[in-house]
Amino acid sequence: MKEGDLTSREKTLVALGIVISKQCGDCILSWVGTAIEEGITFEELVEVCGVAILLNGGPGAAYSCQAVETYQELKEED
Repeated sequence: MKEGDLTSREKTLVALGIVISKQCGDCILSWVGTAIEEGITFEELVEVCGVAILLNGGPGAAYSCQAVETYQELKEED
């Protein structure tokens, strides 16, 4: 995740899209936490979810909901 041509923030957004598409609940929890640490906004997360839904259909929608709920829960803890 070291910065190169892409920033670590950008790589985190890519990782979020991948774990949503891979339908990995534990991975979503981990990467949403990382996203919050990286300063990813709710709006950015929703945009990533939109791409996951576009490319992954119904399962993308289901796991995008999990990512959104996880983000909201973790932000409430702050």
